[in-house]
Amino acid sequence: MVLQPALLHATFQAIEQYRADFIGSMYQRLFVLYSDVAHFFEYTCMEEQQQKLLMMLAFILENIDNPEQLARPLQRLGQIHVHYGIQRADFDKVGVALIETFAEYLDERWTPEHAAAWTTAYRFITQLMFDEPGSAA
Repeated sequence: MVLQPALLHATFQAIEQYRADFIGSMYQRLFVLYSDVAHFFEYTCMEEQQQKLLMMLAFILENIDNPEQLARPLQRLGQIHVHYGIQRADFDKVGVALIETFAEYLDERWTPEHAAAWTTAYRFITQLMFDEPGSAA
């Protein structure tokens, strides 16, 4: 799995001034596309949740070249989500919403290369979150 940190950083920087709106739009898109996941957020403060996701994305991008730094925090994050009944398939839906929201916000600047970079990165992230340690390819 070849990650493309430069493209990931470029897209994240491109939404810098819109991050709060971006992440709110991502959750709206998630709930429209996959209403079956909305119940996971029934008692969640969405402002806090959005902030947590932004901070985690920033952390991941800061450490994308150092998987050893990401492994434990992402494995723990996966355990927390499993504790709440969230499965990998549910989390994959977030990936779809995230990538589609990047495409919306970046419009003509969004390319197939950006889509491939984020798809690969998201797959890498979910492997670290949900696979047993040592089983990620």
